[in-house]
Amino acid sequence: MVPEAREVSKRRCCCGGSTEPGAIPCPECPDPVSPCAAPQYRIELSVGNILPDSAGKGALQVSTHVLECMRGTCGRTEYRRKALALSVLSLGVCEVGDMCDAMVDQDGPYADGKHNIEWAGCNSPFLPQLDPPDPATVEDIQTGAVTITEVYSQLYWNPATCFWTNAVPPGIANDCRSYVRVEFTYTDSFTYKFFDDFGPPDPCQSIDQTFTFTRTWVCYYSRRNGAGQYTALGTYRLVRCEYPPAVNTLAPTGGSTAPCTLGGGVVCAADGLTYIGSIPTLWQPPASITVTRTC
Repeated sequence: MVPEAREVSKRRCCCGGSTEPGAIPCPECPDPVSPCAAPQYRIELSVGNILPDSAGKGALQVSTHVLECMRGTCGRTEYRRKALALSVLSLGVCEVGDMCDAMVDQDGPYADGKHNIEWAGCNSPFLPQLDPPDPATVEDIQTGAVTITEVYSQLYWNPATCFWTNAVPPGIANDCRSYVRVEFTYTDSFTYKFFDDFGPPDPCQSIDQTFTFTRTWVCYYSRRNGAGQYTALGTYRLVRCEYPPAVNTLAPTGGSTAPCTLGGGVVCAADGLTYIGSIPTLWQPPASITVTRTC
């Protein structure tokens, strides 16, 4: 459950008062609530316009040789389908202008998706339940780029690791939390031209190659449990997000395939409750999600 170690940027609360309930110990699983066999919870999440970043305005880093038309300045910008590839042998038989004209240069397509999930009982809808019904899932509709992967309650926040733990950390009072983990995943695939010397009778030829990549934001939303709530109800704020690296592009100067690069990272709220605000990527995940009680 704990992600791999990465550089973490912790942010303190800078805004007004919180609507969170006060800190309490984690409660026991509640008795069945009529007319349901167990408490019933729901999350509805729909997100659009997901687009990763390119690390610069040059073509993507796919070629063994680079023309000046393929280079561009470095700096975070929206991802583009911009690609061309050639061998050094092609320079003896192909016109540079013709190859540059064949370069793909298009806006990257946006991604969207939704995930609605409703479950009954205590614990996570993705784990065996401690009370009936079993399985717990009442509805699970997932499409596209948005996937709820974890719903956990009965946890405590450990500021030393900027993550949740099953046990109360030393020196920290009981402060029961719930969190929801969401993955926002972008995948794209397109074809571009590769030029080479293919020999007589027509040595300058091109073939299609494919560029495919995936970028994922892993975001955690959290809230304190209220009195009698096995799973916290209400607005969960974005308190931790692992954001992806930009797509490498060709730098304006340097070696033949010198790239522009921008790494990924983690932004995390020091208290595990405060909205982290904007993250370094141009696309921003939702600031909050809501967990409701349907029964």
